[in-house]
Amino acid sequence: MDFGLAGLTGQLHGDIRSGTPAYMSPEQLAGTEVTVRSDIYSLGLLLYEVFTGKRAFQAASLMELMQMQERAAPASITTLVKELDPAVERVIQRCLQPDPRQRPASALAVAAGLPGGDPLAAALAAGETPSPELVAAAGETEGLPPKVAVSWLAAALVGIVVVAVFGPSQAVTSKLPLENPPEALARDARTILKNFGYTARPGDTAWGLEYDGDYRNYLKKQPAEAAARWKNPAAGQPPLVTFWYRESLQAMPAIRQFNVTTSYSDPPFEMSGMVRLRTDPDGKLREFEAVPPQVEPTAGAATPLDWAKLFQAAGLDSSTFQAADTQWTPLANWDARAAWTGADPRNGAKLRVEAAAWRGRPVSFRIIGPWTVPARMTPPDSGQNQTAFMVIIYLVLVAACLLAWYNFRARRVDQRGALRMATLYFACMAASRFLNMHHSATMQELSGFWQVMAVASLNAGIIWIFYLALEPWVRRRWPHTMISWTRYTTRGIRDPLVGRDLLAGAGCGALWLVLLLLPSALRGGEPLFPSLNALLGVRHEVAQMLYSFPDALQTSMMFFFLLFLLRVLLRKQWIATTAFVAITAVVSVLGSATPWFDILASAIFLAVLAFVLLRFGLLAAIVAYASLELLNVCPPTLDFSAWYIGLVPIPLVVVALIAIYGFRTSLAGRPLLKVELP
Repeated sequence: MDFGLAGLTGQLHGDIRSGTPAYMSPEQLAGTEVTVRSDIYSLGLLLYEVFTGKRAFQAASLMELMQMQERAAPASITTLVKELDPAVERVIQRCLQPDPRQRPASALAVAAGLPGGDPLAAALAAGETPSPELVAAAGETEGLPPKVAVSWLAAALVGIVVVAVFGPSQAVTSKLPLENPPEALARDARTILKNFGYTARPGDTAWGLEYDGDYRNYLKKQPAEAAARWKNPAAGQPPLVTFWYRESLQAMPAIRQFNVTTSYSDPPFEMSGMVRLRTDPDGKLREFEAVPPQVEPTAGAATPLDWAKLFQAAGLDSSTFQAADTQWTPLANWDARAAWTGADPRNGAKLRVEAAAWRGRPVSFRIIGPWTVPARMTPPDSGQNQTAFMVIIYLVLVAACLLAWYNFRARRVDQRGALRMATLYFACMAASRFLNMHHSATMQELSGFWQVMAVASLNAGIIWIFYLALEPWVRRRWPHTMISWTRYTTRGIRDPLVGRDLLAGAGCGALWLVLLLLPSALRGGEPLFPSLNALLGVRHEVAQMLYSFPDALQTSMMFFFLLFLLRVLLRKQWIATTAFVAITAVVSVLGSATPWFDILASAIFLAVLAFVLLRFGLLAAIVAYASLELLNVCPPTLDFSAWYIGLVPIPLVVVALIAIYGFRTSLAGRPLLKVELP
């Protein structure tokens, strides 16, 4: 009769002491707030009496009972009943913990901890689909032993330190002279424009850092030249990293391909007064374009342009170049064009320089090498491959919708888990895009807002549909991989099992990055190219960090359901795991210059992923992949004089904090050291 009274305190007119005092929890006797865990304490008292025939606490008064519950533990059950399974005593002891947070969260959790009381195994044996609540109650409930938790924490922190120390030696950014921050390069770009006669105050500006993708693709076809360049990436031309700058008399919100971040090509370069240029990391001009006014008053003969200004801005000696016929047509109108050919004095590479002017001001300038690709002359694509790919995507999406509807009608879906995953995806993606967005005080800002909301909602909706379509089948056939994720969706991040997976995920994410760095060190050749977006400032770095989570959700779910599908088809877990590693490793190295080496490295990486999925489950895989992405957010460096050194530790600290929080939560309130007082 006492059970359930803790949950009815609102109907008892504030009397939360209703019930039998001998079977009340300490917080109920004290008159404080009670919860379901108060009933768990009462259940523990009842179980103690059932198994021993005696009450846990023999007290002559209510005050004595309260003191005994707070200061003394009941007599050991195994000393009273010799043949009793020790597992029973452990469960009852957890029920009788004075701190409610250290008790089991539900009666299902108590039942799962008793010998022979595995409701999840019983449901699977009966051929039933276990409910999310049943899955959440399964698995470990006591948290990690302190020694295991400390080992995982040490592994995570050591992995982060190894990444911080070893990463710079494999990153191309540490081997390049990135001595000028973007703000300084933007100031130099404005100086160049003023020297060219563009002195009007801009209405909007934007800039960024990029790798020279055309040159990297060129080197893949030139092994000898590539080997020489990768030995010293800072030597020779062209620069591997370029800085782009553009300005306009009007606002420049991005409008192409659901992109809200202004780039070198977005918005389209078509409005009068727009100018854009590229420089190397030292501020030397590589490319320049301008859009002249659409309507101009009639003017007399313009002063001829001194082409030497362009060579001077590019850091080239015009006397070493010879005049040549023009070949590259600029976008803007011109009344004068010129071209030159010569050799780069730094590496002897053959260069072509093309320029054009309109009424005495330059409107086009470009340094052209063997690696330069005419971007406006991309050969037409037949579209067959893209059509087949799009057909497959739509068929998969339609099938997911039908399967999700079938599961919903059958009442087998985990709506809470689907909503939690979709919400997390939406929040992180929307926040990331808002931070990366090029903002302006115009009506285009509202358009950008709805664009962000639409893209984030659409992607989150797709994640929601796929979760509803596939999760019930995983919960029916492979529920142990969903325990910690279901605990997270039902109990939050304070659950010990969730803490365990946060800790293990952070450690495995650091290990993954170490595994990615080792092949680069052993193989040599092309170094790693970390993202440059974080170098634009804290706002962009935080945006990149936030995007790590939706990317981790999407990628982890893809690998998770692929492994699940192989397990269903191949029946044996070890065969499915082998097939998963082999298939994904082969696909990941297609087009690689060193396929045999890379396939081995990918196989090791994917084997760790399979271990995480099988040993811990979906939540740990998501955290591991997010940790990997976070550790890759900012280019690493050990040069404390570098202008971006303050940005480097931020993602490392975030991953370390995830590991520390997971460590603390995984202990379930147990002390690291047991100190016995005399």
